Amino acid sequence: LIYALDHRGHGQSAGPRGHVEHFSYFIDDLHTLTEVVERRHTGKKLFMFGHSMGATVALGFIDRYQDKCAGLILSGAALKVNPEVPVQLVAVLKGAAALFPKLRIMKLDCKHLSRDSAVVDCYESDPLVFRGKLSLRITVDLISETHRLIGRLSQIRIPLLVLHGEADQLTRPEGSRLIFERSQSKDKALKLYPGFYHEILNEPGHEAVLSDIENWLSRRL
Repeated sequence: LIYALDHRGHGQSAGPRGHVEHFSYFIDDLHTLTEVVERRHTGKKLFMFGHSMGATVALGFIDRYQDKCAGLILSGAALKVNPEVPVQLVAVLKGAAALFPKLRIMKLDCKHLSRDSAVVDCYESDPLVFRGKLSLRITVDLISETHRLIGRLSQIRIPLLVLHGEADQLTRPEGSRLIFERSQSKDKALKLYPGFYHEILNEPGHEAVLSDIENWLSRRL
């Protein structure tokens, strides 16, 4: 069985679009979901999948509640973004976010999502996809959380599968390499897909990605 959620401010969930007061709320919500799943399926193994910013949320969850999961799959992890934000600028942005948390500053360039124009068109036209600028608060919190998590990667010890498109121009493959190299999992794998953009599950040739995920899960169930 697969459970998924729209994070607050996303899809059909409540909350302002492209803004959250604290990034930790995403992790708290994910924890609530896992508790629901555990109650419904006592004794079953729980595997977690996170993509892009969702991979950051998943890593934050694992940092707190690692023992709840039998394995972690990450796709296009947003640990190293493009362009890289200088540390000095992050300090300035933190100060600005305290004064103007809802100021809109950054918009995703969706042309880099996939080489398949139909996927990009679908993303652009989907009424549940927020296409405006992200708030200063969520931008700063996401950057700060990724910096914090880089220092915590050595705490990961559960089975780990890290996936990334080598041609991803939104989140850099170096971030996924860092996760793989620093984690202490004895059971871990890194798969990079040549030519693939950010949305590796929606890229031409995505069948190979799905097969890799299915095979990895099957061997651990």
